[in-house]
Amino acid sequence: MTGPRFGFTLLAALAIAAFVALGQWQWQRGQNKLERAAGYARAQAQAASEPLASLLAGGRIQTAALPRRVHAEGRWSGPTVLLDNVVVEGRAGLRAFRALALADDRVQVLVDLGWMPWGAGRTLPALQPLPDPVRVEGLLAPWPGQGIALGSGNEQVIDAQRSLWVRLDRDAIAERIGGAALIDAVLRLGPEAGFGYLRDLDPLAGTVPPERHRAYAVQWFGLAATVAVIYGVLMWRTRRR
Repeated sequence: MTGPRFGFTLLAALAIAAFVALGQWQWQRGQNKLERAAGYARAQAQAASEPLASLLAGGRIQTAALPRRVHAEGRWSGPTVLLDNVVVEGRAGLRAFRALALADDRVQVLVDLGWMPWGAGRTLPALQPLPDPVRVEGLLAPWPGQGIALGSGNEQVIDAQRSLWVRLDRDAIAERIGGAALIDAVLRLGPEAGFGYLRDLDPLAGTVPPERHRAYAVQWFGLAATVAVIYGVLMWRTRRR
């Protein structure tokens, strides 16, 4: 094989491998989201909630068992954590979280209180009063993806009751809240709770749906096939000459 032909073959092979890898990555992302949605559906279909303490072992959560429908009792701890840049139905807003110190164990769980829109001029909305002590019920889910840390300044302290975050850094939030250990899971309140903000238990809300990931995967596989066909045609013509 001559030098130019070898270089062209290598370039085509690299392009095909890259497109196939991207297609597999997108397909797997869609599959993972389908499995997550199925897990949430099974948890919501549980006949009754179970005590959160039953899923704890030595102060740690058994993440392989999540998501699960649970209930817990305790008192609120630390300031409200406001996660910025959460878009719902095209509106920018905040997702509110608050740590709950469990009454039956020496741990805390971060409770997802729901979403609220930014006020006019990007003013922070007022917080609702929360019953304390309280019994909460909802789906205990794995800690959400934390995103990529871009430098410092993840937290902006607003006042003693509120702090604004750009990503859910569990270690940093645990340090900010203080007190007992913060478990590696989030309790998502259902719509039926009598307090909190706008919420639902859709695990894929605000994300790219699985069908679109699969469409992206088909596009990448199609590009790989196109490169393979073009390479085959060019090689065939070259051999004929």
